[in-house]
Amino acid sequence: MAAVDKIAQATNSALNLSLNQGELVTGAMGELGRRIGSVKSWFEKPIGRDLRRIRVRIIHYAYAKTPDPVKSQWLVEPASAEYAGSRALLDYSSAAVEYGAALRALVPKIEAHLRNSAQT
Repeated sequence: MAAVDKIAQATNSALNLSLNQGELVTGAMGELGRRIGSVKSWFEKPIGRDLRRIRVRIIHYAYAKTPDPVKSQWLVEPASAEYAGSRALLDYSSAAVEYGAALRALVPKIEAHLRNSAQT
């Protein structure tokens, strides 16, 4: 999620969007998504929204981790009804890593677009 914040800040600066902190990620990533379809597809994945909501809860110390007594595993609390994947910590973590890896693959395209936008 820190990488998303950095990309949003770079986009805000490169495209002169003048977004405030409260609208930075949604506004900047939305603008990138309008310009680069693969960014839009990536940003709209439910795991991303879920991760962002959990991150806010973690920052404000309002995040609970609970054990599943039947399976003897830790569960990630639900942050949105949109994400229908497993809440088991290992499965959820794997989905989060895949989401991050997909962003990593998009970074060269994003950087090229921002570079070209800044030059024009």
